[in-house]
Amino acid sequence: MIHESSEFHNAQGDKIFQQSWLPDGPAKADVFIIHGLGEHSGRYSEIAHFLVERGYRAHALDHPGHGKSDGLRAYIDDFSIFTETVNDFIKRIQSQNDELPSYIIGHSMGGVITSNLLIDHPSLVAGAILSGPALATDEAVGPVQTFILKLIAKFFPKLPVFQLDANLICRNPAVVEEYLNDPLVYSGKIRARLLIEIVGAGERALQRAAEITLPMLMLHGEEDGLASVKGSQAMFAGISSEDKDIIIYPELFHEIFNEDSKRDIYDTVTNWLDNHCQTNN
Repeated sequence: MIHESSEFHNAQGDKIFQQSWLPDGPAKADVFIIHGLGEHSGRYSEIAHFLVERGYRAHALDHPGHGKSDGLRAYIDDFSIFTETVNDFIKRIQSQNDELPSYIIGHSMGGVITSNLLIDHPSLVAGAILSGPALATDEAVGPVQTFILKLIAKFFPKLPVFQLDANLICRNPAVVEEYLNDPLVYSGKIRARLLIEIVGAGERALQRAAEITLPMLMLHGEEDGLASVKGSQAMFAGISSEDKDIIIYPELFHEIFNEDSKRDIYDTVTNWLDNHCQTNN
């Protein structure tokens, strides 16, 4: 296996960190892993290695304001900055490997980015896998709270307002401890503008879901306390894709790729990719 890392600059001039895990021999496809809020691409090293073992090239970046990339932590002016930075990242890799099909794996906020990317750039990739996409807010966050949050985001956009509960990411305490001790993970409060941008982008994706026609696999933990499983169910019902599947895992939390049953889930991911690569070929 070959591991490479480098940097590029997005349209805003931010330095963006990227890394790739490559098989020594020929590859079946390029798989782009799009991480979630506050974390970084390095947390997906294990599934990247698994993909390489199955003959795939795996690529990931750190979003602006995340990991080793530039930008204020837990903040973004506009959600489209995330989307277009990922679009630029994918196109850069594709220009080097244009003979291979491309697929995306988007987790949590990365699932929201992926959903919007499929709407804005429908021919960019051949298919997508969404893991616990943060497409719908908790039912406890009603219209009054959302209105107040929008006001705060307008006048105090960088104000930290919301703390995620790290204990909800995974049932494995070791994963939670590693997450909290990871210097590249931002575990502080999310700033107002970023939070309202995520909510708005999730709503946009659900409203325009019918525009998505590509093959899609949706995976979600039934006990996910950070991203409502109802968001995945609504997206699944709304997309126009004839080739679509959804799996709801009983008892699992938000980060299904870090649960004790992760190897079975990795197999599900790579089997889906294998089947679709055969179709493309």
